[in-house]
Amino acid sequence: MSHMYLPLFKALGLGLGSGSGSLPSGTLKMALLRLDGTVTGTYALTVTGATAASPIVLTTTLGNVSSVGDKVVTLGIGGTLGANGTYRVSAQDATHITLQTLNGTNTTGVGAYTSGGMAVNLSKLQYYSQISGCVVGTPVALTSPTFTAGVLNATSPVVNASVPAGVVSAYIIYLDTGTPSTSPVLFFSDCKQRLVAAATAASSATSIFVPNVEGPLTTGLNPLTWSNGAQANLSGSVAAGADGITLPVTSLANAINAGHTCDVGWTGSSLPITLGSSSTVNVTLDTGAGYVGGIAGFGEI
Repeated sequence: MSHMYLPLFKALGLGLGSGSGSLPSGTLKMALLRLDGTVTGTYALTVTGATAASPIVLTTTLGNVSSVGDKVVTLGIGGTLGANGTYRVSAQDATHITLQTLNGTNTTGVGAYTSGGMAVNLSKLQYYSQISGCVVGTPVALTSPTFTAGVLNATSPVVNASVPAGVVSAYIIYLDTGTPSTSPVLFFSDCKQRLVAAATAASSATSIFVPNVEGPLTTGLNPLTWSNGAQANLSGSVAAGADGITLPVTSLANAINAGHTCDVGWTGSSLPITLGSSSTVNVTLDTGAGYVGGIAGFGEI
């Protein structure tokens, strides 16, 4: 987690997000990503199966280019609750990856896999060419970018015009060197935050304790699906905050053990979005808070 509200906004290189390094020379660009399984990249590949077991094993050729310990984002996997999230690869072979939470807790799949899904290996992703097959529309140069104490800012919003019809699931910021195979990817975001259960919430519990909430939550985000396949429904709004937050939920049907995680958006975030023909997508950068924000709005041209 490198910036407020965007724990999936991954710092992948050059010291960005760590408080060190400097703004690299060249053109910083934003590219929107389509991660609905219709297109792929070297380190963004389709999922064709997920086990209803503990830990969850995904069928995907991403296993062929992954290593134990790699961090992956999985999304759009249908049927198997718990399969979508930000995970660590705990085992792999040419056609499979096994998922743990980033803190080493085994995932648990609930329900039979139905269809769909993508897995993106953030540990291996280094260059634009390795994910360019998933780019939708034309990358946009950031205007007047600054980089201070690990915080990247630029003129906001970043306007992505005339984006073709399809699903936008995430975006990257990369340094365009003029050659895709040498243009480093600096950040990845699917506009979600990662919640971590700090204590076990038993079945029938009406609250879940988490260390922090990086973006405001409302009941419109229900259900929240956790890495053990359990689902929770917020019973009220939750403001962003740290130092221990209690999430009010309706009575849990299944327990959520300490260490399990949940990737969820926040009020005002908008990914994934489905675009009509020739749409505009505006990404708002919250320069006041010093982090790159989420999708602010979009509409037909």
